[in-house]
Amino acid sequence: MLLRTENNWKKKLSPEDESRLNEMLERTGVHRPAYSVAEDIKIAQLWCALIEMRKENTHLKERLSRLEYLMDGFVSRATSLELNKQDVLESHKRF
Repeated sequence: MLLRTENNWKKKLSPEDESRLNEMLERTGVHRPAYSVAEDIKIAQLWCALIEMRKENTHLKERLSRLEYLMDGFVSRATSLELNKQDVLESHKRF
């Protein structure tokens, strides 16, 4: 009975969330040699899932930092070009 209930709870998730959970379980499976020897396997597996989430979070932060760097460069160059354009227009007015 307990196993049957445990298997059914995933069916109550939305299809997207069930897919996300399955992806997380696959990524966590990489750590099976570690959590399989733990005293409390379920808790160890949760910690391993947290490790995988942390890796993904770090990867996303790095990507965001690169995008911010690129956007700062675009804004800087656009501002510089706009200032140069204004300088040229003002110099033509004076000329």
